[in-house]
Amino acid sequence: MLLLIDHQSGLFQTVRDMEMTVLRANATTLAKVATLAKIPVITSASVPQGPNGPLIPEIHKYAPHAKYVAPTCAAKADCVSFSRRRTRRICSL
Repeated sequence: MLLLIDHQSGLFQTVRDMEMTVLRANATTLAKVATLAKIPVITSASVPQGPNGPLIPEIHKYAPHAKYVAPTCAAKADCVSFSRRRTRRICSL
């Protein structure tokens, strides 16, 4: 399973360790490979209607089988708190 989180057009502009075109091409390649290999794809974004914009369209274009799952956290702080608890539980297994 391939999980793509927050691959939003607005967030791509904030990445500094690689060119935005390279990052976009990498995400697109992941979507293409997942489709070819028949790997399930799940996408999610914290607030796709917000200032960070929607997911880049290439993901669902090249992985049309991808399922979007909306986050269930009421606030970003809740998501971070849940994520930390979940990571701790996974790491302690």
